[in-house]
Amino acid sequence: EQNHHPDIYLAWGKVKIEIWTHKINGLTESDFIFAAKVDEIPR
Repeated sequence: EQNHHPDIYLAWGKVKIEIWTHKINGLTESDFIFAAKVDEIPR
């Protein structure tokens, strides 16, 4: 929906999601919005 393509790493009992904007090689406001939405996912 927001055209994000995060790297997702899975391990036993763990999930790591790396987010950044390749175009600027850094973080944008939309990256922080995406991260906040990920944090809302029940664990």
